[in-house]
Amino acid sequence: MNPIHTIVLVGTVLLIALLMAIVRHRGQLKSLADLDSRWQKVDIEAFLNLVDPAEERYLRRNLSAAEFASIQRHRVRVMWEYLSRLSANSKLMMQAAQMVQHHGSPEQMQEATRLVGAATRMRVLIFAVDAYLIVRFLLPQTQDPVRTLVGKYGELTRMFTQTCGSGMAYSGSVAS
Repeated sequence: MNPIHTIVLVGTVLLIALLMAIVRHRGQLKSLADLDSRWQKVDIEAFLNLVDPAEERYLRRNLSAAEFASIQRHRVRVMWEYLSRLSANSKLMMQAAQMVQHHGSPEQMQEATRLVGAATRMRVLIFAVDAYLIVRFLLPQTQDPVRTLVGKYGELTRMFTQTCGSGMAYSGSVAS
């Protein structure tokens, strides 16, 4: 490989890494006060309706195979939007808990550590469901594990409210 090509390739890789670091750093929570402006509302009831197996069975029975595949692909795109919001909120919860770990009382630090672990598991689960939805998009006849994810998200938001303060009404507003 030509030395100039190597330098250009290495420079491009470094530039991409730098841009990714800038984007990642910009997404960091600066203080707990930033939560309100960064929090993404999630209509949990609508999400649960979207992943309701009975709703899917109804569509499967009442639509042609081509119509069902088209509708199901649209539903998967909407699920991706919900997952994006769940992921963003889980990341915020993890960052807030990390702040509490560094500046809280010993009891808060213990709760915050549990919250960080739960938020991390949530993000891994979101990643797995996201990957599964790719299959679901390509093969609309498959079944999905999204209801489990939504239940775990509810548990995570309850832990978050307990850890980061009862004054924050995120457990109710998340579903708004």
